[in-house]
Amino acid sequence: MPQFLYRIQPARSAMLTEGPTPEEARLVGEHFAYLQGLAARGTLLLAGRTTDSGAATFGIAIYEAADEREARAIMQDDPAIHEGVFRAELFPYSVAVWSPRGPLDSVSETTVGGLRVTTDPRAIDVDLVHRFLSEQSAWAKGIPLETVRKALAHSLCFPGFVANEQVAFARVITDRATFANLVDVFVLPSHRGRGYAKALVQAVLAHPDLQGLRRFTLHTADAHGLYAQFGFTAPVNPATAMERFRPGMDGGQGGDA
Repeated sequence: MPQFLYRIQPARSAMLTEGPTPEEARLVGEHFAYLQGLAARGTLLLAGRTTDSGAATFGIAIYEAADEREARAIMQDDPAIHEGVFRAELFPYSVAVWSPRGPLDSVSETTVGGLRVTTDPRAIDVDLVHRFLSEQSAWAKGIPLETVRKALAHSLCFPGFVANEQVAFARVITDRATFANLVDVFVLPSHRGRGYAKALVQAVLAHPDLQGLRRFTLHTADAHGLYAQFGFTAPVNPATAMERFRPGMDGGQGGDA
């Protein structure tokens, strides 16, 4: 089967330096969902992007198609290309060498508004996350280090970096198909007021494994304005929700948040 590559760049360069608009973020999410669909059908071989946020940054998708006409249709059906968020060029392509190790683990990295966000668990400063949660958060004060380690190991985590310093964090508890819960979101006090919280949430919601979910939940004591920008609202049917809330069972003394 012939192989093709399409190369994409943001139509609006400020999307990388200032962050996407809500509509751009939605279409980028649909772009990732589209690529996931191609991968599930066995059409997509590889997709990724350069990790800088300058004018030269670009992404690629390498895939199989019967001919150039079909390859161009696949490219143009990408929602972010179709709606003009990305510019795209199509090239005939051929993989010359394929590593016997197979594809890399699913780790994503993006830079939004000057904040580099990765899902590589090896990048997390676990001591920093524990220190903030146990000493400064309102919801997990006193939580033991081992409890934090276990929570991180079973979550999709999003540490955020400025240069090589971790300054932000969020994690998502999810089945990656129908439901997700956003928790433990924070930016260090020394780095607040720079738009990093918004950038972090944008990166979380654009992750390819978090597209097409029926329900995405969170709890917040005072950040309703932030999350409302991304479509979060009070529960549509609060009377249908129940919980088993047992403060302190995780070893901490924090309350609800």
